[in-house]
Amino acid sequence: GDASDPIAEPGKLEQALEVVGPTLHLGDVERELVLASGRLERYGIGEIVVPAGVVPDDIRFIVKGHARLAVEVADGRIEFATAEPGDYIGQTALTREKTLVTALAADILTVLVLPLGTVDELVSTRPLLAAEIGQSIELKRKLAADAVASAGLARGVLEIP
Repeated sequence: GDASDPIAEPGKLEQALEVVGPTLHLGDVERELVLASGRLERYGIGEIVVPAGVVPDDIRFIVKGHARLAVEVADGRIEFATAEPGDYIGQTALTREKTLVTALAADILTVLVLPLGTVDELVSTRPLLAAEIGQSIELKRKLAADAVASAGLARGVLEIP
């Protein structure tokens, strides 16, 4: 962005690391890597942060605000979860899989964007992080499937057009 962009101010990236550092299990070396390769992005309410059906080439970590996670269905989308500061979006980048859910900004949302190369490097020295991201992908998959199933059920029973 331009010089007046508040998220481009010096020190903002360091502040972001205070929020997402614990999620990433960052040591000093990793902090430097993240500071060198990461960038901040801001989204307005309702903006799509990561669409469903793409293989992301970066992972976004929520710094401030919330994202709603939704599954796309024939007649719209079903929101089923909220991602909070410290959570990540687009973590299927790590497994080179397509995203299953759409992530939308629920309020003014600031995210730390880390390129896949950086995340790969972090994960290679942090097996725990890889495991946590894997678990997160599985959980999202289950929540999404449950949301679709229950919505289908509700529509069937109530015959909502």
